[in-house]
Amino acid sequence: MKKTRNGMRSADSIVEALRKSDIAKVKVAVSDIDGILRGKYIHRDKFFSAVEGGFGFCDVVFGWDMHDQCYDNTKLTGWHHGFPDALARLDLNTYRTVPWDGGVAFFNPPPPFDQLLGPVVPCYFHSFGTRVHDNRFIGNGAFGNDTNGDLANAALDYPIRNCFSGNKHLRQARLTSSPNHIEDPAVLGVCDGPWVGDPAQQVALFQQLLCDALGPASGACTLPNQYPQPTRVTLMPIPVERGMGHPCDGVPANTWCTREDDDAGQGKDR
Repeated sequence: MKKTRNGMRSADSIVEALRKSDIAKVKVAVSDIDGILRGKYIHRDKFFSAVEGGFGFCDVVFGWDMHDQCYDNTKLTGWHHGFPDALARLDLNTYRTVPWDGGVAFFNPPPPFDQLLGPVVPCYFHSFGTRVHDNRFIGNGAFGNDTNGDLANAALDYPIRNCFSGNKHLRQARLTSSPNHIEDPAVLGVCDGPWVGDPAQQVALFQQLLCDALGPASGACTLPNQYPQPTRVTLMPIPVERGMGHPCDGVPANTWCTREDDDAGQGKDR
């Protein structure tokens, strides 16, 4: 299988290898609004078709909680839209195999935003009135990217603001933040009043958040944002843990573990 200079297999070589294999299905999964992978199997023919044109994935992943309960106050998706399929496009660079699932080929495409609100859409939720104070920071901003610092406030304009005070960096004279000088009373150093952000700084921060969350496929990872590139992903099988034959062995008698014969030292669950 052909590899690129950084050791990753090229997209064409991945597809070529899977065409030559005897796989019958491929596993794909996207992240819902809680970051939980929601997956399904697709037939190999469907996979090769999806390589070119994408595939449908129910947009309920943007309208339910981690217990699969649908929200009743959504606008992006919901019963009023009928939970239609959104278009997901495969990111072949996420290819790996799953050892504990028969070695099935697995792909983790970006969430299917394309048919919803444009190229990408962040998972945005209300977080206002938060006070961040008296924290200590060290070693942040190692990648040197714009907005890659100690503190950040990613918030749209709102009547209630977050505020920051008393935070310190242990090795630098001052904190790095987005927006700049976040603890200045003229920015977010006081807790009273509405929040009105600087569009120039907000755009840069939201762009980095999209890049961090969704990777290069989001289109948000533009220069000078630089991150280490993955070389190879290996999923190791989950180790088998040895079970407890007699959970009450050696445990003093209590309401859960009773003894029929204390001398024998054998317990039984009630």
